[in-house]
Amino acid sequence: MQPSPAHRELLFPESVVIFPGKYHVHHSTGHRPDSETFLHRGLVLPGCHEKDCTVSFELVPAKMDGHALKRFKAAS
Repeated sequence: MQPSPAHRELLFPESVVIFPGKYHVHHSTGHRPDSETFLHRGLVLPGCHEKDCTVSFELVPAKMDGHALKRFKAAS
């Protein structure tokens, strides 16, 4: 099950990942650059050791290539 396109999956430390996929990772203090990583279902998200830093994890919407998009439209 994937979230709807309008659904914004934004998680914080100690949340459990429900939707596996690529996530954008942001540290509030800016001491680490933003990054993207794959998170597996069931993972409990870690916090940051930097003082007063909040980490957020946002699911990156999946993109279909041309062939997958044609197959999707044909199946609809």
